[in-house]
Amino acid sequence: MTHNAIQPRRSVLAGLTFRDHSNDAPDLQRDRRRKHLTVELDGRFVLSAEVAAVLAPLPGRISAAPARWARPVQELALAVHDALRDLAALAGAPAPAWVEIDAAALADGSWLDRLTDAARPLDAPLSAALARGGTTASGEPRRDAVLTLVREIDRAEINLSAALRSAAVTDTTPPPSAARLAHDQMIRRHAAETRALRERHAAELQELSRNA
Repeated sequence: MTHNAIQPRRSVLAGLTFRDHSNDAPDLQRDRRRKHLTVELDGRFVLSAEVAAVLAPLPGRISAAPARWARPVQELALAVHDALRDLAALAGAPAPAWVEIDAAALADGSWLDRLTDAARPLDAPLSAALARGGTTASGEPRRDAVLTLVREIDRAEINLSAALRSAAVTDTTPPPSAARLAHDQMIRRHAAETRALRERHAAELQELSRNA
């Protein structure tokens, strides 16, 4: 083998282009964040706008049956409140007050406005904290800690949206026809008769064995 035949292996990373996502538009950042792709948060991040955008698909679907979804919305509100409280701590700002969601707010969709209003006082201090960067008391990069908490809000919306989709499928499934019910009943009756017949035959064989 000649020296020229020995070629150095090219690095797997050679030629790859790494895109800087720090200048992505908010909607693109949101989409990447919800897919757990790379996201770069900085001082342009506006928390209340994210809360409003993430939860925007829900009120219209909830208002169709507000009583049915009262508890799930309360659970979502608790998850959002916990995330806002921890974000406030990261930003060195006062924690937001608990958001009351009553029947009227569920019916007219104003519960989203209440959650958005709760996030709004954190917009400026959180943006400033993201612009500074740095680390948390535990040594975690502050931007990573913020991203984790914002994804908690994403997860709360994703879970409720999944429940709404599941309920929609169940609600639109037509009940079985009378013919289907009769057919299913016949199959169950036949299975019961077959099982009883097998048991009787087994008992007869045991009796014959004992008398043999």
